[in-house]
Amino acid sequence: MVRFIVISLTSALPQHKSCSIIEEHQVFPAIYSKVYGPASQNECLQWRSVHCGKETEDHIVIALTGTSYEGCRVLPADSFYPAIFSHVFGPADKQQCSEWLVANCGNPTAQF
Repeated sequence: MVRFIVISLTSALPQHKSCSIIEEHQVFPAIYSKVYGPASQNECLQWRSVHCGKETEDHIVIALTGTSYEGCRVLPADSFYPAIFSHVFGPADKQQCSEWLVANCGNPTAQF
């Protein structure tokens, strides 16, 4: 059974303003701290809804670093993402980010 944990930006403690849920075995950047778990995904979702600040409505577009906007993805602005990506647009609302992606990205990919 896959177990999950809730992580929060260390600088946001103790308010837990920027929380993410990841699988227990995943490595996460040192700027995050584990604040709950391991537990089921539903338990983590419930804990996050009670203890973490409202998730941002702002989004960003990221693209593979060193490319001309290849592999673009739209993410919530407070998401963390692999270092092979760079922030290329935003923050803006999700619709604006999606429109920018369609107009500017050579090989967009699905959100993750």
